[in-house]
Amino acid sequence: MRSNTMNETTVTVLGYVGTDPTEHSVGETSVATFRLASTPRVFRPRENTWADRETNWFTVNAWRALAQHVMTSVHQSEPVIVHGRLRAQAWKDDAGIARTTMVLDALTIGHDLTKGDAAFIKTAASSATSSVEEQAIAEANAALEGAGGQVTSDGRFLEEAVAEPAPF
Repeated sequence: MRSNTMNETTVTVLGYVGTDPTEHSVGETSVATFRLASTPRVFRPRENTWADRETNWFTVNAWRALAQHVMTSVHQSEPVIVHGRLRAQAWKDDAGIARTTMVLDALTIGHDLTKGDAAFIKTAASSATSSVEEQAIAEANAALEGAGGQVTSDGRFLEEAVAEPAPF
């Protein structure tokens, strides 16, 4: 990961989405924002139990294409993993009291699959192939014409692609 800023604090936070994301614009740039709750748990060996510590709350900002994906994929109460740049935002409330909000400018967001299942759907922009790849696929399919198969963008025969999901 490259950055133009030195000594940035990047963190990965596991937690639950506390509010449904809202979308707004900063200039012409789309931003999705939601609150993230992360509650640390500690094991108490004497009692042989787990205990929750105080919940940490973060404001998560997702920018540009990530904002669009968050708006369609992330909902309140879902377990997520957010990786991004952490910063403290200082402000004063209506009573003039100084407050600090922890803001996480997300670089990536995903569902926490230790808590459940999810399905991934590529968008047109993220699944677009280059013209060189498209030409190679077209040539392979032309060579296979009459043989009953077609080649997918990952180089497999269409029958294989339908029969089993792509390996990761």
